[in-house]
Amino acid sequence: MRPIAKLTLLSPLATALATAAALSFTTPIYAQNVIFVPGTGDADAAHYASDSDTYEDIAPIPNSNSEARLRDVAAKLNDPAMQDGIANMAKNLGNVMMQLPVGTFIHAIEKARPGIVDRRYDEDMTLADMAGPEGENLPAEIGAQSRTAVQMMGGFADALAGFMPQLEQMGRALEKSMADIRAKNR
Repeated sequence: MRPIAKLTLLSPLATALATAAALSFTTPIYAQNVIFVPGTGDADAAHYASDSDTYEDIAPIPNSNSEARLRDVAAKLNDPAMQDGIANMAKNLGNVMMQLPVGTFIHAIEKARPGIVDRRYDEDMTLADMAGPEGENLPAEIGAQSRTAVQMMGGFADALAGFMPQLEQMGRALEKSMADIRAKNR
């Protein structure tokens, strides 16, 4: 496999690792344990149910601090120490993955579906053996790509924070329209 193809395959891995790591560091504990229950949200529907055809009465939620919380997440994602920590973790995970014994998996695949593997591999072959000399830098490149991904997520979170009031207003308008539709269909 050519080095460019390897990097193309590992780019999504780096992004996924960076996203998971960043979210695990930045998501508040209470948000990590959210349980979605069908039918919830109807309690506020009566508040929005009215004869009005306009949405001017839908004001921003008082004391809503979602924008501030999102800006806090953005600040953490934009912190070079956080980015370095995630990049180092991704690089170390990449080093561990390079030591995976893929030869055993390849033999199991060939045994299950004879003829699918186009050449012979040693059973003790690792992912590093398969990648060859070009693969020596892959863990470091995964780390660098994850750092870039975290920087991008920080920029996105910061931009999204500016949209939060409008998104919250859209959500309330949507909830009101759903309540109106349910009321008409009863």
